[in-house]
Amino acid sequence: MNSLNIVGALSGPRDSLESAVASLEGLPYALAYANASAALHTLSKLLMGGERVLIDEQAPPLLDTWNKVGLAVERINPLELDLALREWRGVRLIWTSRVTPKLLEGARAQGALVLLDSTLEPGRGAGGADLVYYGHSATLSGHGDLSPALL
Repeated sequence: MNSLNIVGALSGPRDSLESAVASLEGLPYALAYANASAALHTLSKLLMGGERVLIDEQAPPLLDTWNKVGLAVERINPLELDLALREWRGVRLIWTSRVTPKLLEGARAQGALVLLDSTLEPGRGAGGADLVYYGHSATLSGHGDLSPALL
């Protein structure tokens, strides 16, 4: 039997996927999207023009397009990310494939969001990050005919 979700629509496989991923990562909820573009578009709505986004070199190339909409995207070697956080002015989001206590401390002090990219290491938990991202068909569908993404 189907039940209603919070927006009043019938729940189904998408809700099951979201619940399973949220549980796997120890988070209160997850949002599933048809593809990475849709997930990243939604994420971009949390940001305002002029804000800086620090992303490690392993982040999806699609994030570079955020520069075209007024965000300042800066790619940084993930091993040097902690060092780069000395210059915090205007940083709103840090996209990383690893979360460290130093990174979390600096982000919290400046009000920046931390996004952990779990595309290649699913199920390791959020590790203190505000958001967790899955965006690769191999992780979620085994390189099948789906290319979903989750936040």
